Amino acid sequence: PNPNSNYSNKHNFKMTIATKKRKIMYTADLYDFCCQGRFDAAKERLHYYPEEASNVYHRGFTPLHRLVMCDPPLHVTEALYEAHKEAAFAQDSDDWTPIHHAAQESSVVVVKFFIRVAPEAFRITDSDGNTPLRIACYHGENNIIRFII
Repeated sequence: PNPNSNYSNKHNFKMTIATKKRKIMYTADLYDFCCQGRFDAAKERLHYYPEEASNVYHRGFTPLHRLVMCDPPLHVTEALYEAHKEAAFAQDSDDWTPIHHAAQESSVVVVKFFIRVAPEAFRITDSDGNTPLRIACYHGENNIIRFII
């Protein structure tokens, strides 16, 4: 854990949500940090609670699905993948894998990583028959297309 981080204490994963009537304090989990693009906090949370890497949330998303939507640094993607390798193949409610999301979001670092560690996942199709390559083509992600082909 990073001693300079606000999240280095196992019990210090508190977050606050402001509603119209009051503020609510709750304990954030790995998925919350991935959703917010808080990469250092996500990696520290993963260190203390590696089992959270395999959790499935709303719409069938795993923490890896949410993480790749934020163009994460490679070291965080690697750590989350190592904690739950099957998540690279997990399909959400639209049958998208994390790689489909990375292709749509132009996350070159993530796509290159998955080409290296899970190339067979690039053949997985979504509910409409789209592969990650087709998603990248549809969204005009030329940098992604170049690495997939």
